[in-house]
Parts: sequence; C-alpha cells; structure tokens
Amino acid sequence: MYFLFIPYFLFLAFPLYSLAYFALIHTPILYFWNKGIDKKLVFTSKVKWFFVFVFVYNAIFAILALRFSFLFNLFSLPFALLSLKIYEFFTNLYYKKQAKAKLRANENLKIILITASFGKTSIKNFLYELLKDDFKSYKTPRSVNTLLGIVADINTNLSQDTQIYIAEAGARLKGDIDEITRFLQPHISIVGEIGNAHLEYFKSVENIRSTKLEALNSKRLKKAFLHSSTQKEEDKLISLYDDKLSLIHSSLEGLEFK
Repeated sequence: MYFLFIPYFLFLAFPLYSLAYFALIHTPILYFWNKGIDKKLVFTSKVKWFFVFVFVYNAIFAILALRFSFLFNLFSLPFALLSLKIYEFFTNLYYKKQAKAKLRANENLKIILITASFGKTSIKNFLYELLKDDFKSYKTPRSVNTLLGIVADINTNLSQDTQIYIAEAGARLKGDIDEITRFLQPHISIVGEIGNAHLEYFKSVENIRSTKLEALNSKRLKKAFLHSSTQKEEDKLISLYDDKLSLIHSSLEGLEFK
C-alpha cells in the first residue's frame, strides 16, 4: 500500500507539489521496483475495481471539496476501500452459491476432506493415485486449501461426472476449517498428524488440534480417519490409522508398510 498511501497523503498535504513528486520520484521508484521483482504486478479484477472506485470517489469528492471544504478529499480513499469490501462480499457470496449448486447437482459425488499440520498435500496426492484408476476422481490442485480457493476450483475445474472429490483444508484462524467443512459437507474426513506448524497463529498446539478436528463437523460424515495425535478415541465413526501401521519403509523404489 506504500505506492498508494504515500502519494495520497502527500497530495492532501501539498497539493501544489504532488504532481511533481508523482512524476519525478514516485513513478521511477515504482518502475524500478516492479522491474526488480521476480513476479510482476498482476492487475486482478479486485485491483481493477479498486482503481475504478478510487477514480469515481476522487471525482465526486473533488467536486464537493471545491464547493464546500478541502476536507472532502480525505474521504475518497476510505470510501474506495469500503466499496471494495462490499464488492468482495457480494462477489464471494455469488461464487459460493454457484459452487454449492454445482456440488448439489452431482448426486453421486463423494467428497473427501483432508487436513493436518504436516503432509496434507502428500496425503491428498497419495489418495488420488490410489483411487483414480477405479473412480472418476479429482483433487484440488497444488496446495489450494482455503474456502475461496476451493470455491474457485469447483466453479472452474470440477466436472459434473466426477465421482470422488478430494480437497484439503488449511487454516490460519480457529473456524477456518469449520467453514470449509460446512460448505463441502464431506462424506469422509482425514485428519493427519497434529503438530506445532503455524503455532504463531494459534498460540498453542491444543488450539491447532481443536481447529483441525473441525473437519468432523460434516452432517454427511460417514467415516473419519485420524492420526493418534488428535487424541481422539476410536468409535463407529472414527478410526486411528497410524496405530495400525508397522514396518513403514520408504525409498526411491516406493513406499512399503503393513
């Protein structure tokens, strides 16, 4: 936001000199900064809408400032940010409804949700390799593990003849996985090893554990496979998978276990 707020407040403080600053200092800095980074600036739909809002509110409040008070110029950026938040809210709501309808339309689709402190992407990829030859299977690409990422993936990539959809769920806050679980309503949940990854967000391993176990909140849950670090007891719904494995060995030739 440096390249937005600095020129904005300089304009408010020194309107007569802001154009010279922007042309002689700010623009060259922005150019060389963009040239030096590996990943170039991408003007996403969100960024484009933000600049539209800034332009519109600048025009509106500039007119009001000329007629009433210069202080009206202070409102353009806050109003643009507020409008962007409102735009995001309704856009995300629309895409969620679209993805939910797509899932609902596929009556034969079974959903598997995977979460863990470590290795959830590896579990997802391994499970996909096991299932893909027998079922029309699809997994979320790379490390897509947020609600909005999953929603976008469903709307864009999930075909209507898919039989098994494998998704992974990540979290930065308590409730993140619950949100994904209640959206997908998975039939099977897998909770891998719980550890201190992302401890800076959750403050304690117990908070991490309770957040990961939100993957069990599905109303359609038929079976859950959990690592013993979840500290859950086995029952008709829950199986602890690591206690049943022995002689685990991995090499370049593959993985062996009993």
